[in-house]
Amino acid sequence: MHRSSAFLLVLVAACQPVEGPDAFSLRALDELSAVAWVERSPDGRVAEFVRGDLGEVEAFTRGTAEASLAPVLERVAPAFGVAPTSLSVIDVAIDELGHAHVKYQQRLHGLPVVGGELVVHVDASHRVYAVGGTAREALVPSVPNLSADEALFRAKAQEPSFEIDSPVLTYVQTSSTRALHLAWRMRAVGEREGLPADDLIFVDALDGRIVDRHGRIHYALSRRIHDGNQGTTLPGTLVRTEGQAAGNDAAVNAAYDNTGAVHDYYLKTFMRDSYDGQGATLVSTVHLGGQFRNNAFWNGQQMGYGDGDGQQFGNFARSLDVTAHELTHAVTTSTANLVYQNEPGALNEAMSDVLGAACEAYVRKAVTAETWLLGEDVMTPNQAGDALRYMDNPTRDGMSRDYYPERYTGTQDFGGVHLNSGIANLAFKLLVTGGTHPRNKTTVQVPAIGLEKAQQIFYRALTRYMTSNTNFAGGRTATANAANDLYGPDARRAVEMAWAAVGVGPVPMPTCSPTDSICDPGCNPVDPDCYCARDGQCTAQCQDLSKDPDCPKDCAKNGICAVEQCPVADTDCVALGETCSTEMQCKERRCVNDPQHPTTYCSKPCTGAADCPQDMECTTLGVCKFRQVPPVELGQRCVPGQSKCAGSAVCTGPVGGELLCRPACTDDSECNGLRCLTGGDGVRYCGEVARIKPSTPDAVSEGDDVIYGESCSASGGGLWAPLALAVLGPWRRRSGNDAAR
Repeated sequence: MHRSSAFLLVLVAACQPVEGPDAFSLRALDELSAVAWVERSPDGRVAEFVRGDLGEVEAFTRGTAEASLAPVLERVAPAFGVAPTSLSVIDVAIDELGHAHVKYQQRLHGLPVVGGELVVHVDASHRVYAVGGTAREALVPSVPNLSADEALFRAKAQEPSFEIDSPVLTYVQTSSTRALHLAWRMRAVGEREGLPADDLIFVDALDGRIVDRHGRIHYALSRRIHDGNQGTTLPGTLVRTEGQAAGNDAAVNAAYDNTGAVHDYYLKTFMRDSYDGQGATLVSTVHLGGQFRNNAFWNGQQMGYGDGDGQQFGNFARSLDVTAHELTHAVTTSTANLVYQNEPGALNEAMSDVLGAACEAYVRKAVTAETWLLGEDVMTPNQAGDALRYMDNPTRDGMSRDYYPERYTGTQDFGGVHLNSGIANLAFKLLVTGGTHPRNKTTVQVPAIGLEKAQQIFYRALTRYMTSNTNFAGGRTATANAANDLYGPDARRAVEMAWAAVGVGPVPMPTCSPTDSICDPGCNPVDPDCYCARDGQCTAQCQDLSKDPDCPKDCAKNGICAVEQCPVADTDCVALGETCSTEMQCKERRCVNDPQHPTTYCSKPCTGAADCPQDMECTTLGVCKFRQVPPVELGQRCVPGQSKCAGSAVCTGPVGGELLCRPACTDDSECNGLRCLTGGDGVRYCGEVARIKPSTPDAVSEGDDVIYGESCSASGGGLWAPLALAVLGPWRRRSGNDAAR
């Protein structure tokens, strides 16, 4: 059986959403780890990036790439938690090194997965040297509970001030948690906080919640220039086209000159012709009024500039770095397409700040203190020295963050796209000039590599390695690999030190030289016995426990089991058969998701029954699993976390009531005339109800289960809810205030 087929069979066999990969995915991870450097997801369950010698392929074109790369994808994709058959090529790009970067789009049940992409990197000798991306697979429904009309109704109820268009069914991997949802995608146009908004919203097709939102207008606070005439209609009156002489309107001339300067920067620095790489016309509108007066933006088709109010802001069209910032949003949309939400959105903003600053330095022919100020020529025109954002000291504006552990995690500002961009901005600035964190949040001394190298690294990371859902950790990986491609391991280490300085990832180990199987004294003084990783970096693994004081003497250190470093037992390791959340907690690196068991648990590889404990059996996938226990039937007593209810039933019950296997539900429509109730543990189930109006706790009869549908006060004989829902079934009376709760 092919590996992809085995993977799909395991997925189909499960009856509930998968939280991580099955044993087959773990085996694929182990196999890859033997030949390549693997960066895992935060929970350790799947790969996020793989670099190493992944095999040679035949020369290919756009039309033959899928067939040529199929053998590699067959081996690598399962480690990412995705079936190779669900991936299809959407782009093939050849860079200046002769490397090919093949981007795949994930599809599930015939629908695209928004945010699910994988990129395969092939060098000039046709060897696959890296694979990375966010494509993931999980068991999610293929049929929506809500129709398109119902989803549209739910969306309008949550966004009543927005105009929302017709829904389209898709899957979306959310930008915050990367959870996979079957969802209705809709375009929502309106205003938010006084500014125009044009978003793609994703409404969960099961419960109607808006689970993700991708902004399409990116605010920063051949050429065609239009005059908006203080209105809000785009594009306005055409006033200047390519080749026409300058007129008397300073804003028109500035927009024309600045877009030309940005085009020149991208063409001469990166050999990129316009934002799409194909010479797209640069369209701008100046003199916008209304909500646009105090802002500049890229809306997916053109740039827009307000004149400013003359006090807080000046004319935005006159700012070169603002123009470069907005056009870089267009470059991002044409390449990585980082979603404008949460960490990917903060990287989106940071890339515009970073390359906008680099463009300004290119035009000015020098890196100066003003290079690190964004919009300094439009912010409070009557006050010198201030700016919209400060890349060298982000918190100076009183809002931005500069240290990842202190990042903004709320819902405002699309999850902090501007507030958190300072983290990446500071990493870039430190990489260019060298130095330490301005507020001493870390003591990492970042080596300077200069603007020329730093801009090439960030541009390559954006256009070759990042995908739509890349987060800060992924941004570090992307820039580190871009540095390694262009300038080697020393540049890679400098990049990783810059990210470590702002709290994204650890300080890298010293670079090994030469990069052989065992480190020579180049690894000193950290560890003379360390192994040398394939990417040229030392790891903390040991050859000889007796000679190496840095080697952990236990199976686990900080809760992570070290498989090859277990001379003695360790109570921190999760025992065989006990509950685990990641394979890193298990000595044998096997945390399995067993559909016949209520929780994931530590297991071990096996070749036959003799390798497993008596209560386990060796499966065809070569891993021990608990022997199948008959599920508890509907209506029978159960124990949460131990019993497995038949079918889709759940073990729950009302507060104080008996725990039984009951039908699961999300709303009343699933309960065939019963009500969808919430149990004492928060789990939803179908139950029969009767209406009562108790006046006091003592008014509830023995044998009744009571769930109060409205708030009430139980202290000092306070008010009770006027209406309670009594679930038919046993009820155990509580005393005192507990009864009221």
